[in-house]
Amino acid sequence: TNNAQRNTINREYFIRKKDRLREYSTDLLVQAIIRTRTNQILQYAVPARSSDDGNGFRIVRKGKKPGDMTKHEQNVAEKLEDFIFYTGKKQMDWRDDFPTFLARILYDFYVYDQINIERVYESPHSNKLNHFNYVDASTILIDKFPKTIDKPKTYVQMINRKEAAHFTSKELTFITYWSQNMNKNCGYGFSPVEAAIPQITYHINVEQFNARFFSQGGMTRGLLLIDPGDGTGTSRVSLDALRRNLMPTQGINGSWKIPIIQAHDAKYVNMT
Repeated sequence: TNNAQRNTINREYFIRKKDRLREYSTDLLVQAIIRTRTNQILQYAVPARSSDDGNGFRIVRKGKKPGDMTKHEQNVAEKLEDFIFYTGKKQMDWRDDFPTFLARILYDFYVYDQINIERVYESPHSNKLNHFNYVDASTILIDKFPKTIDKPKTYVQMINRKEAAHFTSKELTFITYWSQNMNKNCGYGFSPVEAAIPQITYHINVEQFNARFFSQGGMTRGLLLIDPGDGTGTSRVSLDALRRNLMPTQGINGSWKIPIIQAHDAKYVNMT
């Protein structure tokens, strides 16, 4: 019972954590970094023999140069390159090609530090790969930890807080690159987005502050004390006149405009 309760708590904690990382990843600076890096890498996501500028990936026989390979070796290399580009033995319209697959992987790499790839074999008992699929890392959790590190883990896919699928280590990769403080992270990674959460939060707060400045006006927060000079104090008519003069100064179109009012004296008290 205790183990089941602990697993439930761990699942909910990491689901919420991944939801939070996804929110932070929508920040403009984070998106700019991820998209820039993705665009740089994707130019090498096609076979070099198929690209116009020669950029791309190439498979060669170990210890040989491309021009030193035999015709048979070249044919095998091209088949392997096609397998990678089509993410499988055959081209399927519903399956990602390698550039799309790689773009998804890079996003998970930066946001979650977790890469999950489903390996589909020729048959349940075969070790020959038929194709591989991208699996959204935000939905994959560690299901069960083995008693020893030499035993494989099992994984579960959670969609809308419900179990959608289960995977073995043979069926699904679970790769992390910054597995720091393993006791705290429980086998999960420590992504660049997670490491930069304080700085991302500062940037979000600054952007929201500036946005509110333009939408709600830039007047310093404080009190404006008005003395009409007749000894009666501020009347309702004077306050209404002040409001009418202040309203046009709000928003970006009223920036730096000075309201003009009629009074014997006025004092500003800064409350910040």
